[in-house]
Amino acid sequence: TIYKTVNDGESDMPFGIGSNPAFKIDIEEFKNGNYYLEFEEDEDKIHFLYLMDGLVGIEYAKNIMADKRRINLDYNMFRDGQVIMKGLKSNKISLKRKDGKKLLTLDYTGFPYLALWSKTNSPFICISPWMSTPDAVNGSGVFRQKGDIILLPPKESFECKYTVEFY
Repeated sequence: TIYKTVNDGESDMPFGIGSNPAFKIDIEEFKNGNYYLEFEEDEDKIHFLYLMDGLVGIEYAKNIMADKRRINLDYNMFRDGQVIMKGLKSNKISLKRKDGKKLLTLDYTGFPYLALWSKTNSPFICISPWMSTPDAVNGSGVFRQKGDIILLPPKESFECKYTVEFY
């Protein structure tokens, strides 16, 4: 998936990019805790954020890492909403079953955020590369003033992409 943003205007253009690709998984296997995510590198400096009524909270969320590379997917872990991660060293994350079978690898090189989400009683997991996040709980509500908004100069373009490899 490639995003290309072009500013044909005469002034800086504020924008943000985020995607929520969903991947089908077996609901019973999900309920039984038989899936996990694995980063390509050890991750010891991730900052976990949370959403509160669609806005990013001002405090860090609980660390959900099982070890330095793995997040065990718990069926109930998304009851309160999306889990957002920043400060990642890895550029790739793989969805695996507990038997070690790799299902997919998502390459999110260049994206500063990775979000995870699933809806209760749904057979999918979203692994979401984001360039920017929703506004913060204590934000001004002015789009241009968001902390991670991208300002694209006039007559310039911006491009980013992520790829998914299925096994």
